[in-house]
Amino acid sequence: MPSAAIAWTTLYLSHPFRLERNEARPVVWGAALRVEPGSWSAENPTRIFTPEGFSWIELRAGICFQPDPTGLRQIFARRNGYDDRPRGYPPGYLSQTHPGGGATESSVSFSAESAIMPVAAGDYFELLVYHTADSALWVGGEPKDEDESHLMTAFGCAYFQANFY
Repeated sequence: MPSAAIAWTTLYLSHPFRLERNEARPVVWGAALRVEPGSWSAENPTRIFTPEGFSWIELRAGICFQPDPTGLRQIFARRNGYDDRPRGYPPGYLSQTHPGGGATESSVSFSAESAIMPVAAGDYFELLVYHTADSALWVGGEPKDEDESHLMTAFGCAYFQANFY
């Protein structure tokens, strides 16, 4: 019988940041809701690691882009630094593409979730953001915002032990 023993890590964006057009950049995480020991550290703030004792992972991400009606927004996860975009598509671990907002007042927020996939201890994932709007955009809301929209930008995972499947 499968075991449902899991652990999880959830990271948040500390501050919004500016992303240039056609730039793919890993998000630097600075706040955490929950961190499984060995899964994240300030020394590697873009990465979620697989700690010892887990052999399956499921990724989840949410993002908030500044309002702009032009272009596309995209998030994708890369594993162990590998980026397959030069071949024309993001890796299939987790990805989502969304059109720009319908009006200049409408921010673009969306989420993505991966399938449960096998991992080895030490594997890591990074969430990258990308857009094709006409100009640079803020990720995680605009600095002038007094709300906490940057907290809508999050990256997390659930870890499962070997006997899950």
